[in-house]
Amino acid sequence: MPQNYKTILIAYDHSNAAQIAARKAVEIGRKFNSVFQTVFVMTSRNDKDAPDAQAYIEALEKVQNVSLNFKIHSGSPTQVIVQEQKDTRPDLVVMGSHGMEGFMPQFLGSTAYKVANSCDCPVLIIPEAAKDFNFKNILVPVDSSSETRQKFSYASALANVFGSVVHILGVSKHKDSETQKYVNVYVSQAEDFMKNRGVQYGSSMQLGQAVSSTLIEYAGKMNCGIIFTMTENESAGFMLGPSAMRLVNSSPYPVFCIHNHHVAGLGGGGL
Repeated sequence: MPQNYKTILIAYDHSNAAQIAARKAVEIGRKFNSVFQTVFVMTSRNDKDAPDAQAYIEALEKVQNVSLNFKIHSGSPTQVIVQEQKDTRPDLVVMGSHGMEGFMPQFLGSTAYKVANSCDCPVLIIPEAAKDFNFKNILVPVDSSSETRQKFSYASALANVFGSVVHILGVSKHKDSETQKYVNVYVSQAEDFMKNRGVQYGSSMQLGQAVSSTLIEYAGKMNCGIIFTMTENESAGFMLGPSAMRLVNSSPYPVFCIHNHHVAGLGGGGL
């Protein structure tokens, strides 16, 4: 099933990372004619930022000629954002990380991952270091599990509208023959998937190495703007929760987190 991003929820706190995330959300939304919702979560630490946050979003609306539907909630940032996602049912959540003010410092670790893992739609996490990123190159890691295939449709949707090259990387911390067999199968399926949808792609394989550091290094080598991952287990060899969390924590590149949806008859692959 082709993916679309008709509704986008922006988690905003007026940090530098959040400003980057808001601008990139608009960039994505323009390609998909999206409707936006923007939420600022007010806490005892950032209540003074609310007026400036609203002013920034209103200025962005005028410059970009879009409606971002800004609103303020109070409470736990994680709980509010997740509840907002469940209430508004967006196709994508976009938020910054590594912010220096507001609630974003909490997004440096498990909170960012917790938000992504608790939402049942994709969450794009954009670090402050990625202020100059673009969509020309997208990294899609493929491991030995059928769940890994769920990334294909999300990645191809972005690649089609931005004219991106998808870099398919077969990875696992294991390199036994069984792992190699399945990784080869799913890499081949990824290649066919992209080819059938007119997406430019390249592929490579790196087994027997630490996954998160391998992805970051490869993304830098290929000048990738986004790394795709699953928030739940893909396999014992790849994105276990802690491994995905390490990627979210340490990646200088945006991480596109996809929640695993089990699909009957497809082993979770969703093809």
